[in-house]
Amino acid sequence: MDAASKKKVRSSDSHIHDDIAFSILSKLPYKSLTRFTCAKKSWSLLFQNPNFMNTLRKNHENKAETRLFIKEHLPAFTIQQSLSILSGDRFENRVNLEWPLPLQQQGNNANAYANPFHFTHPIIILGSASVNGTLCLYQGLTTVLWNPSTSEFKIIPPSFKPKEKIEFTLPPHGFGYDCVTDDYKVIRKVRYPFEFEGDDWVCLPDKDDPFWEIDVHHLDLIDDFWEEKGLIVKLYDYDPCWEIYSLRSDSWRKLDGFDDMPDYFPGITSMVNFNGFCHWLTQGPDNDIVSFNFSKETFFATTLPCDVKHRSHMFSLVELNESLSVIYNYDRTPDFHIWVLDEVGVKESWTKLFIVGSYNCSIVCPISVGNKNRIFFRKEDSELGWFDLSTQRVEVIGVNGESFCSHMVIYKENPLPFPRNE
Repeated sequence: MDAASKKKVRSSDSHIHDDIAFSILSKLPYKSLTRFTCAKKSWSLLFQNPNFMNTLRKNHENKAETRLFIKEHLPAFTIQQSLSILSGDRFENRVNLEWPLPLQQQGNNANAYANPFHFTHPIIILGSASVNGTLCLYQGLTTVLWNPSTSEFKIIPPSFKPKEKIEFTLPPHGFGYDCVTDDYKVIRKVRYPFEFEGDDWVCLPDKDDPFWEIDVHHLDLIDDFWEEKGLIVKLYDYDPCWEIYSLRSDSWRKLDGFDDMPDYFPGITSMVNFNGFCHWLTQGPDNDIVSFNFSKETFFATTLPCDVKHRSHMFSLVELNESLSVIYNYDRTPDFHIWVLDEVGVKESWTKLFIVGSYNCSIVCPISVGNKNRIFFRKEDSELGWFDLSTQRVEVIGVNGESFCSHMVIYKENPLPFPRNE
């Protein structure tokens, strides 16, 4: 073999195929990956590749320990809230956390309660679980995307305004990840007026007016005090529509063709987000489920099983083994029924999995399903516990959720930064 052929063989042997390199690099820790991107130009562009970033985020999440975020209201008639994270096999380790800075500045200051006209709002964690280590929080008019492991946060800007100085801002309805474009998205249903002229409308105050923070849809329309403040609007003239926010473009846009899609039934156990979807129970008479696909940006409606078609049931939406599930019970019965949905939008794909007995544990409300097939619940005494589906045993975590407003969220750490703006 001549020298040129030997050189060609050696060069071929030393070459790593892009697919193999892609697979290896996607399994590296983030800090190591950033160092390796200097070795080859094509590797330096991987962070701009949505397919690679989606694989990288999945690999990090699969390795991450499952933890629990617990949000609790502090006792004694305040809306101050604590946030803590539980870790360990039995969630025996508890660490208190600080809310992201934009929300700390809004209402968790004790001095804010000295002024009775200072209106504050509770902090809401949207959904049942983190999405690639990211949470969507909102408080009043402020919505924030937050990665607790990196402390990175992003304040979501307001959407377009139908008229100068007037902006109708409602809370977000769903949060998820678009794996096709490597983008985080938020959806919400908003209502804009058809027109602002005539006697039908009383203008809202300027945005710098302290009364702007009040939710206009909660006002008493016959109260002269609010009318003098210019806060009364007639709600029946609103034109509802859905809009979506993209982190990459850092902007909102309208979702056409879905104006009649119902929003969610109020309650922290009525919205679930995983695998690029968010799902919620509707406010209609049948309590059907609406699902939104963040990659295709489309809605699906799924009819619940006939057994769950009654308002007298206590039921929760949960994720069980990467499938949408419903846990419910009949009034005054100790057993919980579990149904699993195989295909979104297909009523016939519901399967009744099994019936779980509460074993005299006084379970009040299933909250979510975590790792190892544990169904977390709240007892009558507000203590938190879980039911292990594999062992059929009930165990108590030892955390006392001091109020009915306690919220438990499944959390998996992810060190990756937010996608860059376009």
